[in-house]
Amino acid sequence: MIKTVLLTDLTLDFELWRFAGTLYASPGVAARLLDHQDRDGIWINDWLFAAWQAGKGNILRKDFRGLVDTHNDWRTQVILPWRAWRKQVKEQSQGLAGQEAYKRLLRAELALEWHDQAWLTRQYQHLTEPASALPLASRLALSIQRASDWPEDASGAAAAWLSDSLPGASR
Repeated sequence: MIKTVLLTDLTLDFELWRFAGTLYASPGVAARLLDHQDRDGIWINDWLFAAWQAGKGNILRKDFRGLVDTHNDWRTQVILPWRAWRKQVKEQSQGLAGQEAYKRLLRAELALEWHDQAWLTRQYQHLTEPASALPLASRLALSIQRASDWPEDASGAAAAWLSDSLPGASR
């Protein structure tokens, strides 16, 4: 069983965090990921993790969802309520003080996301398997499908636009 704990021994600037920040900042990526998160209920960090691992020649394991379920308490009891609260503050914030409060909540949420990505980084050997013989787009499509329980055609389409934005990956 994989346990969720707050990780304090990784540097603040670990590889997945840097990769995810670069990919997320690519034109159009954040907007599309947030749209899929709001509309389809995807977990963005799982997709960023899948893209990072696809670039390394790996795919998410078939039982990825089940393995990550051991970590879902962190996500559902900490990150999701914080995100909902931040969105509520954003809708209700007025003036400079309200905007500053929203920015502080967003920074705190990013710290929670950092811990989520740190957990994925620590567990990557349990969550992935080698697949370097597959092309990058296929690795990413298969991993998105496994991360999201999406049908093959939808995960293939998502992998196509996301792989176009991958930083430094060999296609």
